[in-house]
Amino acid sequence: MASVDLFKGPVTALNLTRWLFRCEDTLADWEDDNNKTLTEKRKIKIVGRAISNEGQTQSLYDWYNNNLTAFEASNTTWDEFRDAVKQEALGKGWRLQLLRELYTSSQGSMTVKEYASHRDNLSFVISRIGHEIPKVVGFAEKAHLLFQADPGILDAVLDQEADHQRLVAAKKEDIVRWLTKHESAKTGPTSNPSNSTQPPSIPVGIDAAVYMHSGCYGSATGHRHSSLLALPQDKAPHVTHFSAIGSFPELRSFTFTFENPALNISPLGIATGGTSMNFSLGVGEHIRTFKLSRSAGFVDRISFVTSKGVEYTLGGSGSWDKVFEAPSGWGIVGLHSYSDFINPYFRVKALGCVFGHI
Repeated sequence: MASVDLFKGPVTALNLTRWLFRCEDTLADWEDDNNKTLTEKRKIKIVGRAISNEGQTQSLYDWYNNNLTAFEASNTTWDEFRDAVKQEALGKGWRLQLLRELYTSSQGSMTVKEYASHRDNLSFVISRIGHEIPKVVGFAEKAHLLFQADPGILDAVLDQEADHQRLVAAKKEDIVRWLTKHESAKTGPTSNPSNSTQPPSIPVGIDAAVYMHSGCYGSATGHRHSSLLALPQDKAPHVTHFSAIGSFPELRSFTFTFENPALNISPLGIATGGTSMNFSLGVGEHIRTFKLSRSAGFVDRISFVTSKGVEYTLGGSGSWDKVFEAPSGWGIVGLHSYSDFINPYFRVKALGCVFGHI
């Protein structure tokens, strides 16, 4: 009997789309190998039963079982079922959010390799939405990739590599090669090498002897939110507690609790519901390392490592896209981010941390 891989999450647009694509491919291979045709009802049951009933996919598993009878009664097709799974897992408006991210995202602090991969992932997910949304291919794809790159790199490419005729004739791989060639030579305030051991400059009005910040990883566009708005300018506070609230597939909010109660405002907002993470720090303990990963344009996983080597993670499993390490003599005392919305229910597009003297 045909079978497909178990889906355990994380429940993101990219992971879900890739899994459903593999399911279709696996079932098609089974039909070819066995010279048989699976009915729509059979395909739906095979794939539905491959949703894990634990962890992040528990609610999706429950949804499938609760609606199986309705699927059968209405003769739901495989395409309709696939779309319904995405709608249930990703929420209303997920298609427009992905399109918005594709057409507005810029390189920001990502490397050229990360930036090109991010756009490829978005394009893949969008290509699987359905025939009603055209794919971004050809000249439009190349133009978006080039002109949303880091301004310093873009200027060098336009000056030394590309004119309109070369851009028309170039392949996407040529654009990536041009950008990569000039990546190591970029200079100026937009520079933020991924392997830098020191954070970039401090915002105007903040004493450089008190705070430094890492810069944001991701698409640094939209509304900026920062713990720096709540921090005193004379002395970095001691963090005693941290909490984060996520509603998969995107992290939604986070806040620090300081030793000084007067500082305990929420400059980054607090959302309700979803999956939460909370931890407290002991006397003399501080946050040393901050990790994050992004999917489909939004932060979907974070982790903190304390000075005692204890790690706290919110999100699924997998590799990290970015790791921020506090310099010697410093600790992480806050976060800053970018989102499309200024209200408390924002989804985080780019995220970094604030360092304070310990």
